[in-house]
Amino acid sequence: MKLTRLGFIAAMGAAVVGFTAGPASASGVIYSSEGGASVGFDSSSQYVTVWDEKADGHAAVGRVYYQGKLWFTLWNTKGAHTSEMEDSLVPRGAIRVEACIGNKGKVLAGSCVSRPDKS
Repeated sequence: MKLTRLGFIAAMGAAVVGFTAGPASASGVIYSSEGGASVGFDSSSQYVTVWDEKADGHAAVGRVYYQGKLWFTLWNTKGAHTSEMEDSLVPRGAIRVEACIGNKGKVLAGSCVSRPDKS
């Protein structure tokens, strides 16, 4: 299923930059330090989407942490201006999401930006 960033934000009901917290949930969009990747998380649907923002030769990477531990990593290796979505059920509770860039299965040092755990 292909989802544009605008469609994702519309599905969340508002354009949100950063995270907003409610009881045991968080939603929003964050960008990697290099600007080459963005990651969106919608707590109502439990979808995580990773967008590749630049034609820079790097993959876009999203990481989801639950209770301080890495829950899963989602790679978008399809190229610039594409998205990759994961609908794995992220447990309700405190989460942290990171947006990064990487190559060949390795995240580039210093590329990740995260938001603190929200619960």
